[in-house]
Amino acid sequence: MNKKEITKKLFVVIGIEIHVQLNLKQKMFSKARVEDKCVNKNVEIIDLALPGYKPKINLKAVFLAIQAAYLLNLNINKKISFDRKNYLYPDLPKGFQLTQQFHPLGVNGYLEIETKENKQKKILIERLHIEEDTAKQIHSKIKTFLNFDRCGRALIEIVTKPCIENEIEAINYVKKIKNVLKMANISTCEMSKGTMRCDINISLQTNKNQLINNKVEIKNLNSLKDIKEAIIFEIKHQKNILKKNKKVELVTKRYSALKKETILLRKKEEHKDYHFFPEPNLRPFYLSNDFVNNAIKQIPFSYHKIFNKLSNKYCLDNKSIEILIDSNQKLWLFFLECAKINTNYKEMAQRIINELSFILNTCKINLFKSYLKFEQFSQLTNLLISKQIDILNYKKLLKKCLISDFNLEINLKKYIFEKLNDPIKIKALFLEFINNNKEILIDYPTRPNRVLKFFMGLIMKKTKGKIEAILAKNILSEILKQYA
Repeated sequence: MNKKEITKKLFVVIGIEIHVQLNLKQKMFSKARVEDKCVNKNVEIIDLALPGYKPKINLKAVFLAIQAAYLLNLNINKKISFDRKNYLYPDLPKGFQLTQQFHPLGVNGYLEIETKENKQKKILIERLHIEEDTAKQIHSKIKTFLNFDRCGRALIEIVTKPCIENEIEAINYVKKIKNVLKMANISTCEMSKGTMRCDINISLQTNKNQLINNKVEIKNLNSLKDIKEAIIFEIKHQKNILKKNKKVELVTKRYSALKKETILLRKKEEHKDYHFFPEPNLRPFYLSNDFVNNAIKQIPFSYHKIFNKLSNKYCLDNKSIEILIDSNQKLWLFFLECAKINTNYKEMAQRIINELSFILNTCKINLFKSYLKFEQFSQLTNLLISKQIDILNYKKLLKKCLISDFNLEINLKKYIFEKLNDPIKIKALFLEFINNNKEILIDYPTRPNRVLKFFMGLIMKKTKGKIEAILAKNILSEILKQYA
């Protein structure tokens, strides 16, 4: 078999590990607060591995992890126990990390995504477990600084089976995980701020069902763009290695957005043995049915239910739904409130996506802390649909309603177009245009539509669009009959 034949039969196999920081006020095993205002302030003695303090489980973390497991269709394990993952690294002061190696909270789940071919595919999720975060490393040219505020924060790690086949599936999976967890208020999932981080494992195999070649791990990807570019680069890189009949090494890499390539961090001669063993200071315990059911009942919003509602009840297209859901401003929630009083669903969705979100972003306005009322947005959208205001005045009025206690009813008159609907005045205007443009009438017998559009354009320009178009067109057609 020649080199080209070898390369043709390669299958891309991708697995993803996602670390998500939970929305909590306190850390996983200590009472230290979770906030980002100061550096090395929110730290207790257990976070720094100082002696004399035992860990205590933050049950709110277990509560949120159950909600995440349920939304990702995982089987929930009622036995809660923690294990030590032992390794030495500067950001890990204890020399071990508390995690759930032997009894993960959730196993054998899935999440449906859209593939490259616009088909539905189940991404198989192997496990979801709770663990504590490490300290944050800040690198300068000559030193590395450590911020222990992040050390000990509660995470869930979500691990797929190696079933993802390309960068599109990977992006769609990460994006959907982000939206599912963010909508349920389990995490902020802000990749740029580190509350959601991804490790991607990539290998090229000659047999889908038998993993022969080594996988390459790419650590700490924190944007969808980086995930896409890293996967594309690494696939090409591994193909080039295999074309030369060389072996892909078992390594850990990072992705450089500047160089647009994956860069070696460290080689792995063999899979690292972390010497896992049960945490002796935390006894295992079992969750009651009531605790699990209560967590599930208190999920504020389900991505799947909201998506189906926007699609089936309000007939919005998938792209519009994804934009509404993906927004940090909860635009989907604003839409649902407006939809209770206005049935122009598609038009409202477009105005929210285009004009409203643009003003919110450029003016840095929090939608639900603004002055805008659902009734105001509904009224403005209806006025735009009926062409009583143009898009420029729509934006002006929308911004005023957002930033101040603007009385829309009182101030609306000067923005609304008063339609010209007097037949005598309309006829007089057309006769004036015809007398001034008689040469155009020569074309009427052979090109009536051209002449009609010409005079309609003149009257629209003259009245600045403040005219009943259908009435004007009927009057003009009647006048032009004599020139047929």
